[in-house]
Amino acid sequence: DGSKEIKTKFYIDYLSDFIIIQVKSFYYDKNRKLILKDKNPLKFDFTLEIKKQWVNPFKEVEFKNLKYELCSIIVHLGKEVSEGHYIC
Repeated sequence: DGSKEIKTKFYIDYLSDFIIIQVKSFYYDKNRKLILKDKNPLKFDFTLEIKKQWVNPFKEVEFKNLKYELCSIIVHLGKEVSEGHYIC
């Protein structure tokens, strides 16, 4: 189908009282030369526990908050990447 799975690696430099995570559910279709919206549902837990391997090994991070509770979600409503609305 011309599409490829993309994986991104990241490290956490410090932990705060709140954490914001952005998940972009779009992909590039090489055959059609378009950015398309991935309409598959995203599954996640209501609690995020920070794991040691996520922390930048070159930074000293104090593990004061190991768990984060979900308090809000922002969702894009629209058929295409270029149109629609974000709601909370």
